[in-house]
Amino acid sequence: MTTKYDPVCDIFSLGLIFHLLVMGKSLFKGKTYNEVLNENRACNFSLEGPEYSSVDKKTMDLMAKMLKVSPKERISAEEALKHEYFMGCEDVEHEGKEVV
Repeated sequence: MTTKYDPVCDIFSLGLIFHLLVMGKSLFKGKTYNEVLNENRACNFSLEGPEYSSVDKKTMDLMAKMLKVSPKERISAEEALKHEYFMGCEDVEHEGKEVV
């Protein structure tokens, strides 16, 4: 493996999963593993179009920041957890225990 791994790659991967959960489909339109891999490597995607117009502004903002092509511009894990998307989550209870 010649590419250096960096934890910021995990944020991009989480952004892909977040997209799948929010939109119900993959960000990449490839039909085979190699097509998807090539689209991923080329960062061949768009977060614009009519299917995104009904997505909440906070959700789209977090998703876009997680999926920034440039790792230097991508949101960090700590910043993501402080994003307004999660505001109010600290008040949620889970099995009788407060989530902080």
